[in-house]
Amino acid sequence: MIIKITEVTSEYTSKGSEYLKVKGITPDNNEVTKSVFDNLKDFWDLLEVGNSVDFTLEQKGKYWNVVGIKPVKTDDNRPPLQKPHDEHSSTPQVAPQEKGMWWKEVGENFRAGLFKKDDGGAGEFLWKAYIKQMFISLELKYNKEVKEEGYLTKEAKKLGAKETEKGED
Repeated sequence: MIIKITEVTSEYTSKGSEYLKVKGITPDNNEVTKSVFDNLKDFWDLLEVGNSVDFTLEQKGKYWNVVGIKPVKTDDNRPPLQKPHDEHSSTPQVAPQEKGMWWKEVGENFRAGLFKKDDGGAGEFLWKAYIKQMFISLELKYNKEVKEEGYLTKEAKKLGAKETEKGED
């Protein structure tokens, strides 16, 4: 994501770690705000008002985190017109809404019986991925005090869902 920086402020996390809140404008004139944490402190000198930078983003949970920063050379008065395109190294980014739509489609196909969750093949792989994504997205946990272990609880354990004490969220 390329932006021309319009504002940079120093902020602190609830644990006291410093980070920079960077506001800017994309080439298609959308305003964006991104947080750049101290793991990229070596690149903070690039984050000055008026500079254009290319943020490399990675989705973690529901957030898109800045994991890389590159300077972009442009005219002093304009944001870059378009991102440089390298067809061999660039991969298309999928919007979170589109990912959600596909996960919904997978769930509907299981409910309709189009996929079999115990076929030992692609259906089983999709089922495990679907359940894992559900637990991650909804931040679900299972309770070790559950007397009746249903299929979902067993799947949760296999997929590494967090175990809680009774009454804990």
